[in-house]
Amino acid sequence: MTAESVRFWSSADGGKTWKAATVKHSGSTWQASVHNPASGAVALRSEVTDAAGDRSVETVYRAYAIG
Repeated sequence: MTAESVRFWSSADGGKTWKAATVKHSGSTWQASVHNPASGAVALRSEVTDAAGDRSVETVYRAYAIG
């Protein structure tokens, strides 16, 4: 599957609320920028769609911690 679009979110409250991240695309590379909270765990969610419209959504709770 070649990604046609990528969306990305982060959450600093265990997934109760999500903030969209800025996603940049260059060649075959996608990069998301996440704003870290002052402390606590960060959850990450991505949505990748290919040219055929197939979609994959992945969520990682407590992906990493700050502080």
